[in-house]
Amino acid sequence: MKKVLVITYYWPPSGGSGVQRWLKCVRYLREFGWEPVVYTALDSEYPVIDMSLEAQVPAGVEVIRRPIWEPYKLYKRFTGQKKETRVVSGFLNEKKPSFKRRVSMWIRGNVFIPDARKFWIKPSISFLVDYLKEHPVDAIVSTGPPHSMHLIAMGVKRKTGLPWVADFRDPWTNIDFYQELMLSEWADRKHHRLEKEVVTMADRVVVVGNQMKEEFEEISGRKVDVVTNGYDEADLQPQPKEARDKKFSLIHIGLLNQHRNHEAFWAACAELKQEIPSFGNDLRVKLVGKADVSAQESINRHGMEAQVEMIDYLPQAEAVQQQGRAQVLLLSINNTPNAKGVITGKIFEYLASGRPILCIGPEDGDAAHIINEANAGLVAGFEDKEKIKAHIAHYYDLYRRDALEVQSQGVAAFSRKALTGKFAQLFDAITS
Repeated sequence: MKKVLVITYYWPPSGGSGVQRWLKCVRYLREFGWEPVVYTALDSEYPVIDMSLEAQVPAGVEVIRRPIWEPYKLYKRFTGQKKETRVVSGFLNEKKPSFKRRVSMWIRGNVFIPDARKFWIKPSISFLVDYLKEHPVDAIVSTGPPHSMHLIAMGVKRKTGLPWVADFRDPWTNIDFYQELMLSEWADRKHHRLEKEVVTMADRVVVVGNQMKEEFEEISGRKVDVVTNGYDEADLQPQPKEARDKKFSLIHIGLLNQHRNHEAFWAACAELKQEIPSFGNDLRVKLVGKADVSAQESINRHGMEAQVEMIDYLPQAEAVQQQGRAQVLLLSINNTPNAKGVITGKIFEYLASGRPILCIGPEDGDAAHIINEANAGLVAGFEDKEKIKAHIAHYYDLYRRDALEVQSQGVAAFSRKALTGKFAQLFDAITS
């Protein structure tokens, strides 16, 4: 088999969405003639830990873990957090942001460029160049964010000439929280310069959706490939109808940051409570994962406390079970300038669960296109309270008639194995 060096920050025991894409690719690459070698960090400051994911790493796969220094201990000391506290990603605030946190945000954007793992770039390049002399590979793939992984790969390519695929799970300078970094003009220029270096020097650039594809093609002036995220058939846990939630459950899985907390949704639920006598007693909104302080404020403002259940992070297997038991799955898109291109990783597991989806986001966005093509659910705009309300009422009516089902189509195209095959084709192309 040919070998590919996978440079990734997120790797088991990391939990959350960032680890899934390349954990699954590594799981299936051998079936397409490629042996993965994983390069990752040792003792990283992951936002969440999920030890169960260790079991998904195929036997015999070489995983190289190297020490990394991250500034999070200093950050926690400066902001008064306990040292065992895990730093939440995605610009989610479980409390009102303090002055010290805002100062930290400025430092994050203007000093730690491209991100807080920048101190791992030079040591990693030095180590990998020496390692590859004795343990050659045929290609490199880096996945970001954090985009420091791309700078490591770029440094290795410069010194070895190895063909390189840069895989972007999220945008760089067009990511939803970019404006919150409070960047100086100099820092903004540096982010854009590094981004352009990566997308022009890599042999192939891969993104997860069509909007990102257009953005990166404009930056690089070259063709960019799309390999979406997906679901792993091996993780599916089909739930019989009798195992579904007895209540009318709307379940959101994953981080609910301020940009995914949509006031119109809570207003629509509150109005339906007033208009339909049984609705308030039947409704259960389950928020599985960390939720921003703004979500709790919205819940309180609309008198929804009795209908909402907040559940902290669940291991992947348990989260998949929750999806299968849901009456409706809530897909909340980030209300940010790049909203049309946001395709959250959970959408594909939602599709595979076979349960109806309620998507709140741009009706002409990439996520809406996927849901509509698959006939998997309903979509309403961020501020369109009346449409959100109508969709919920429609689902509730079907629930009361014991007819809340969905007949999705074309979902198999998003299986992790099929998507790994697309990466293998790219590796074949750049090494032929």
